[in-house]
Amino acid sequence: MIKTVKQFLVAAGLCLSLHAQPTLGISVDQPFVDPGNTVTVSIIIAGTGITAVQWDLTPAMTNWSTPLANKSLTCNANRCILAGLNQDEILPGVIASATVQVSATTQFALSAPVASDKDGLSLPIAAGAIVEVALYSPFDANKDGAVDTADVQTQVNMALTIAACRDVDGDGFCTVMDVQRVVNSVLGV
Repeated sequence: MIKTVKQFLVAAGLCLSLHAQPTLGISVDQPFVDPGNTVTVSIIIAGTGITAVQWDLTPAMTNWSTPLANKSLTCNANRCILAGLNQDEILPGVIASATVQVSATTQFALSAPVASDKDGLSLPIAAGAIVEVALYSPFDANKDGAVDTADVQTQVNMALTIAACRDVDGDGFCTVMDVQRVVNSVLGV
């Protein structure tokens, strides 16, 4: 039982410190892609009490969608706003996503988050995430993000038609020439 103001403030401070600040994060469905392939960029919210939120994302993306039936997502250049004609709380999880074609290594930076509660009052929200989507090296035959001896074996399997072809030299075939190019990459020559 709380008997004094001091005990109340200590108890209230403890409760406040246990309540984590909501955060806005970003993720991609795959960290490595082949040139010209697409990735899905997702905005994720963690925390409670938020009924509307905005963020900036660089680079700008235009084909955003939201899985939330009771909220509308509007974007202009780099800024997006998720809100609705209701006071429904946005539940933790993915709140928006977009698919983008990647032709070069790309960093997606999330910044300038603003959140509101049901009364239109500002809620503190943390953000500041950068994720990178890198292109696979054409010599990364097994697509694990590294070029090493495992790629040589994978490229040999491709030349032997044991595995699906990944044509390194662009001649339309998987041959010993592709294997040699992977070997040279592993050797750094």
